[in-house]
Amino acid sequence: MDEHVHTKVNLSIPLETFSEAETLENFDIRATFKLVPQSPSLLDYITSFTSWVPATVVLPDISPETRARKMKGDFSFPDTLEDLQNAALESFAISAPLIDLHPIKSACGRNTEEEEADDPALGAGELVTSTKGKSPLKVHPHVVTRTDLRVVRMDNIYNKKAYDAHHKQLRLNNVRNTVLDARKRYADEITSSFLQGINGCTRAGGGLRDGRRCDRQFFDRANCEARIELQVPDEKTGTFQKQVAYAPFLSVNSRSWGPLDLIPMPIDRENCPEGSVSEAPQFMQVTWNLAYSGSTAEKLLLAEFLGFANTYNTTDTEFNKFEAQQSVETIQRLHGHKHSVNNRIGRMLIFDTIVLILNIIRFILQFHYWYTRSTTILVGVFSFYFIDTLRDLPLISRVGPNPDPVPAELVTPNAISNYLIKPLFLCGIIFQVTLNYRSKTFAGDYKLSAWIHLVSHLISLMVYIPRLAWRAEGIRHPFSLEEAANLGLTVLFGVQGVLYKRVEQDIDDKDTS
Repeated sequence: MDEHVHTKVNLSIPLETFSEAETLENFDIRATFKLVPQSPSLLDYITSFTSWVPATVVLPDISPETRARKMKGDFSFPDTLEDLQNAALESFAISAPLIDLHPIKSACGRNTEEEEADDPALGAGELVTSTKGKSPLKVHPHVVTRTDLRVVRMDNIYNKKAYDAHHKQLRLNNVRNTVLDARKRYADEITSSFLQGINGCTRAGGGLRDGRRCDRQFFDRANCEARIELQVPDEKTGTFQKQVAYAPFLSVNSRSWGPLDLIPMPIDRENCPEGSVSEAPQFMQVTWNLAYSGSTAEKLLLAEFLGFANTYNTTDTEFNKFEAQQSVETIQRLHGHKHSVNNRIGRMLIFDTIVLILNIIRFILQFHYWYTRSTTILVGVFSFYFIDTLRDLPLISRVGPNPDPVPAELVTPNAISNYLIKPLFLCGIIFQVTLNYRSKTFAGDYKLSAWIHLVSHLISLMVYIPRLAWRAEGIRHPFSLEEAANLGLTVLFGVQGVLYKRVEQDIDDKDTS
């Protein structure tokens, strides 16, 4: 269950409802996930079950059959084994929205910047979002084309008394909160964390509550959502014994997608003048990327910790969206979600970490080297200037969109760096390598530092080898002639560290002329 399973599902979404609806929500298209065990399984011996869902919490229907029974007013307990099994499976099934609301550029050329400036934005981290009362350009429906489904791998035996107590707490409608009772007049100022029970559902004064707004976290719920009672035959005697089983915990990371996984619906919700925009198609064809994996409890807890609400500028440039997408993939890979079987982003994380550690060690060694020098014999001191144009000659081309133009305020600093600092640094290395060659001694750095620099430089080149490290549909910067020259000098410096002896520091400075 550790391995990821990826699949693609082609969806055909009718657009007429979305074009005509006055208000849209992110749950208007949703996916439901229910585990179906293979027989034989413990579920064959089920006699009863209890769910965490309190009487006042209303959850979305998992299956059409369940919705049909509710429409008929049939809320009776299942009377057949098959119905009982299905009801138990649906008690820990989950739903995930496939719509996200984000800004979009006007299709009819309207200038709405002033209008949008006063328009309320979507709250970060809201579980249920709506277009009600907001500008259609600010909350346009986008289809989510990537979902990460996980099942927590848990086979530990819980303490039954503690498990039953926690399950009972999850089922409570309201939990007395003395802080709220004492400070009712300040209720609007108290954070939502005080307003939630252990099940993550917002406490209300009465009436039904929307189960979609329940903040479902493994940290709070663990495997206590469904308590299943069984009558299992003893292997030796054949007599039935009463046992209690807990259900697996299913989780969908609500932020496993990036800006490139969001596709705007081709509909006109800003009421453009007739003829100014093309007619919307009847259906929208999208490919839904679905990943399934088993996850340890620790990885899921890390995913919940890192799963902060991302806010994307879907009207941004392609380069910025590619960079944001790459950041999302990197963070997701840290806690076990792999966007694609073709990606090697996990290896890139390892390589980048190694390079970072080596560079830190190298910096410390270089600082110590120059701090402890008692003589400058055979150390080159450079003061040469030339224009470095090698960076504009790529040996390996770029992958992905071109970077955005440099802002005007950064043109001068970038020019100073490109035409002065980098050339001087490069010249310093050239002069030191030349001086080492002529004197047949190694100076300018510790040998270990030079070797570390060479190793880190070689590791950083792994991004250009697809079989070793590759970010599918990501950004790869070009490998320029300037970088090739730097690599060549780094190799020469490292080789000199092997061939030449170091400069002794216990000799007096003297005029060598």
